[in-house]
Amino acid sequence: MLAVFVAGYVTGNRPFVHKQGVANFSSALSTIADIGMFVLLGLLVAPRQWAGLWPRGILLFLVLTLVARPVAVWLGTLGMRLGVKNRLFISWAGLRGAVPIILATYPLVAGMAVGWDVFNLVFFAVLMSVLVQGSSLGVVARWLRLSTTARPQSLYNLELITMAHSDMDLVVVDLPGPEGTLGPFVHELKLPPNAVITLITRGKEVISPRGLTRLKGWDQVTVLAPVGEEPAIRHALLDPFHKQEEA
Repeated sequence: MLAVFVAGYVTGNRPFVHKQGVANFSSALSTIADIGMFVLLGLLVAPRQWAGLWPRGILLFLVLTLVARPVAVWLGTLGMRLGVKNRLFISWAGLRGAVPIILATYPLVAGMAVGWDVFNLVFFAVLMSVLVQGSSLGVVARWLRLSTTARPQSLYNLELITMAHSDMDLVVVDLPGPEGTLGPFVHELKLPPNAVITLITRGKEVISPRGLTRLKGWDQVTVLAPVGEEPAIRHALLDPFHKQEEA
């Protein structure tokens, strides 16, 4: 499991041909897998078994929330210069998700006598985390002044599909905010010679890329180029905005 995670992390942070298509396919596949996983986990739950379990479940939730996770976060982030507010927010994030529940099935699969108790306790603790911590994350973020305006997801994208060998691919670059910040004109960009802007999306609009088209903050720019040119493309699109911030 760790090897697969590391391989995905390394591959996902490197440019390769048809990365956009692979990302779209993986996203759809992971959604289907998530649905199936939660259905199967739901079939294992028997709430009637929680009748005498809830006092220990609440105690486990309190220990994890108030002791174990904060200690783990503060020790695990030593030297990262995250600041007190960020550490507090991470500590409050909790055990939401299916990973701890799946790990709790290991004693059950191994045939251990305490297998069902471990599974039900962890499931109960995760459910409490979702209800208490998950529902209050927004409030805690605002209280710690860490919340920012969420960037809306683009409503349009392109995908390059070809059966021939090619090193060309679509590179998608999200321009930084604030929204509407005036950036450079397209003709001012120092893009690589083989790079062509094919699509600019701005909120619900599709902007036709022309020389006199002016880029703005929060635009999503799609560029057709050789996959090895991705770093140069990102520099060409992002540097003008970074220079404005420094100025």
